[in-house]
Amino acid sequence: MTHGLPKRPLVLISAAFFTGIVLFHQTGDKLYPIILLVPISIALLAFMLLRPGKRLWPLILASFFLGGFLDLCGHRPSQLWGFADLNQPIRIKGIVIEETKRDEASQVFLLRASWVQAEGWKEVDENVQVIVKMNPQHLWPGMGMVVMGRLSQIKGFNTPGASRAVERYKARGIHTRLIVADGRYIVPLDTKKGALEKGLLAIRENSMCFLKEALPEGLYTLGAAILLGEKALVPQETKELFSKTGLSHVLVVSGLHIGMVMAVTFLGVRWILRWLPLTSQMGGFFISAILSGCMVVFYTHLTGFQISGTRAMIMSLIFVISIVTFRLTDPWTTLAFAGILIVAIDPHNLFSLSFQLSFLSVVGIIWTNRQFLIPFSKWINQKEGIPFYLRKLIIYIISLALLSIGTNAFLLPILVYNFNQFSVIGILSNILSVPVLGILVVPFGMISIILSQFSYSIAKILIIPCGYGLRFIQYIVTSLGAWEFSSFYWVTPYLWEMGIYYVLLSLTFIRFKGRSLKAFALISLMLFLGIHLAWVNYVPLKKGHEVRISFLDVGQGSSSLLLFEDGTTVLVDAGGIPNVEYDVGKEVVSKFLWHERIRKIDIAVLTHGDMDHSGGYNFILKAFKVKEFWAGGDVPGFLKERIASTNIALIDVSHLNQIEMHNARFEFFHPRKETMEFCKDENDKSLVFKILWGNRSILMTGDNGKEILTKIAQIYGTKVTADVLLVPHHGSKNSLSMEFLKAVKPKIAVVSCGIRNPFHFPHKEVVNALDAIGAKVLSTNWCGAVMLQLDPGKDEITYRSYNTRELKVERPSQPRQIECSGRVAID
Repeated sequence: MTHGLPKRPLVLISAAFFTGIVLFHQTGDKLYPIILLVPISIALLAFMLLRPGKRLWPLILASFFLGGFLDLCGHRPSQLWGFADLNQPIRIKGIVIEETKRDEASQVFLLRASWVQAEGWKEVDENVQVIVKMNPQHLWPGMGMVVMGRLSQIKGFNTPGASRAVERYKARGIHTRLIVADGRYIVPLDTKKGALEKGLLAIRENSMCFLKEALPEGLYTLGAAILLGEKALVPQETKELFSKTGLSHVLVVSGLHIGMVMAVTFLGVRWILRWLPLTSQMGGFFISAILSGCMVVFYTHLTGFQISGTRAMIMSLIFVISIVTFRLTDPWTTLAFAGILIVAIDPHNLFSLSFQLSFLSVVGIIWTNRQFLIPFSKWINQKEGIPFYLRKLIIYIISLALLSIGTNAFLLPILVYNFNQFSVIGILSNILSVPVLGILVVPFGMISIILSQFSYSIAKILIIPCGYGLRFIQYIVTSLGAWEFSSFYWVTPYLWEMGIYYVLLSLTFIRFKGRSLKAFALISLMLFLGIHLAWVNYVPLKKGHEVRISFLDVGQGSSSLLLFEDGTTVLVDAGGIPNVEYDVGKEVVSKFLWHERIRKIDIAVLTHGDMDHSGGYNFILKAFKVKEFWAGGDVPGFLKERIASTNIALIDVSHLNQIEMHNARFEFFHPRKETMEFCKDENDKSLVFKILWGNRSILMTGDNGKEILTKIAQIYGTKVTADVLLVPHHGSKNSLSMEFLKAVKPKIAVVSCGIRNPFHFPHKEVVNALDAIGAKVLSTNWCGAVMLQLDPGKDEITYRSYNTRELKVERPSQPRQIECSGRVAID
């Protein structure tokens, strides 16, 4: 029997609904939602007038515009932006949604704000991220509080590839971040709770205490994360190991956990009812389905109604309701129904990464089951020569492998696009871990948690198998994760590449003239992936004769990338944020490199060891193939260890005058014997060097101060003259002198500093001095990341912001505006 799309109208309707949301989401505030009511009304009118056999397409059209209407209605400005960046403490009253991180020093959680106070209280309804710097407090979902801190807008970094983090925040309705200096500023509120809610909260607290006491040492955080969703307690190193082995989904309460709880409850109730001659077979089925749905609701509440768990709960309940009430047995129709409901509640759920991963995982499971598992099971069950139990074992093992492959096939583009990482051993680790999770960890863990509320001694006995399961999973993760090639990093795919991938994958569902397109689609998909791999690995990064230099927006730090005409890459510094766990190298610099299809770095240069220049290198040296690392002085200890472990050539350039490389020459001016005696602090020991390519040049200055740069200008004179200057120390007035500027004579001066930085860089004296010598001033806090193109064959340098639209911003030193794209003539 052919199950075509016309026989599944909800699938087509959901596809149109989702497409409308995506397309109209791009229009932003340029279109009024009420306009879309016209095509919706026309489509519904056509639906009522047409014969029943012709009504599907008007309904699909109405769904398309309805998706756009709901999305546009959700576009509202942040209610908290008016209170951000006021340089005064703000009080916010709200309810905790979920805690995402907690250690001994700090914590991060999501708060649903209901009231905000700057001068007087104002009612709001918006999510806000709260970061507690010290003295973290014990929190739980649903907890009411008043918290005081400084509110700022979440703007992220204006560097290509790094903006997706901000987009994910906005998709969850998070526009602001509250920085709380001390957790003791958090005041708990006695919110009104019913007896049931208080009872469930008490069960959760007792369960946490039970797991902490009953589980073996070292397994509490893992058990609390898997069973109760307390992933905030899991150390970052453990999370990275789970990511490398393709088991990140185990640490998050998602469809896997909800499905296991539902399956265990359903099978357990069915088994009990088989021994009770009180219900028919069909009645027992309905009772088991209803009780398993109730158990899923209880478990989701117990885990704090986490976002991913709540979505999985909704999908599970819809599955139960569709079977019990509507008798919908087709999984595609049920999935489409669940997707429409979840997205209709909040259209921006469609852009949530957790929703995309959950939804595509279910698609992959259904697809694998229909396309491969059912035919394989029929085939092997016909082999009468194979013993019955052996056939079942083979089917079980093959099913796990195929389900893992099928799920990863649908998740691959999304995972690589968002994380630039893919686990090679994910299939193996899932085959080994998921059965243990479903047989030992979840069943025995949940039963022992429930029994711990009544009989502590029995619960401690039943938790033992769960502990063995957790120990086994921990062993799998640490053993496989330690393998060097357990996962690999990859470039960011283009959106059109992802589109082609999913179109080819979707062809496996279609029959053309009675014949399946599955074989054609899979062969085409393999060919497409082969072309993609060859393109990334062998096609030159750039064509042309110019040198391209990109100054990245890494906040209050510095990072620059040079790309020469032969594809040689030189990275100068990698940014970083002192005393903050946020990894600029991982979240900004590497995202930019992968966005530009760069997988190797020929030369990594460190101007000096401060964290705002060196911090990002810890990840860069691990994730990219780096040939040489240049430094002009002491290298921080953590970088020395990373360089030694990756066998990178470490070169001290302070003893060299210059290095020739292809058509480029690097000239080094400082630190040298003749200049070191004038250094006053560590900043004055920053590397100063000039990059020459033909008759074009760039001067890098690090964080050197005014006196040392003046002395360099006096010693080297016109040798430091350059077309482009990276302004020293992020535009500080204490790092630039007119004598140095007159020696350099830059046509373009670039300042690398952060938006709303507390030092007010670039200082207006620096901007005025650069204006006075006729230099074009570009700053990353004005323009975001900027790219310059230098061609010896042309008498001009082109520059542009990486932002998709022309940026015009107010300079702090002058009332006139500046443009971040243009050309500068060179004599």
